[in-house]
Order: sequence, then C-alpha cells, then structure tokens
Amino acid sequence: MKTQITVSLDSDQAEYIRQLAREEYVSVSESTRQIIELGIKSHQGNEISVAQKIKLIENRIYLLKEQQRELCYQRDYLKDRIEEQ
Repeated sequence: MKTQITVSLDSDQAEYIRQLAREEYVSVSESTRQIIELGIKSHQGNEISVAQKIKLIENRIYLLKEQQRELCYQRDYLKDRIEEQ
C-alpha cells in the first residue's frame, strides 16, 4: 500500500534529486523513492537482532564479573599485606 509523504529539502538536496532523475531517466518522485529506499535498507542493515543484543549484554556481564573477581583478589591481597605490618 502506497502512502504519500511530503519532504522538505534544501536547494542542494533538491538539485541532487533532480540531477539523479535526469541521469536515470526517471521522475523526481521515483528518484526520491529510490533514495529513501536505499536509506532504509542501509539503516536496517545496521540494526542488530535482539538475540545479538542479549549475547553482547551477557558477554559484558561476564567481563564485569571477571573484573570484580580480580578486584576482590587485589583487595584481599592488599588487606593481608596491611595486616601483616
């Protein structure tokens, strides 16, 4: 289903679309649709899935827990050293 959308452009952007339409032998509307479609596909390609986001968060949690263990070890080591003195 097609939906009509109004877009405001500056003069450079409008000229670019007109130039592209002339080069491709298509209407300005078609040229605009092509550019928007490319932008949407590009944006969708950059999105990561929910499963990937979960995996990244779980990995970050693991790394933070590992760092916490290392810091606890350092704390205990220094505490023992202070008590020895």
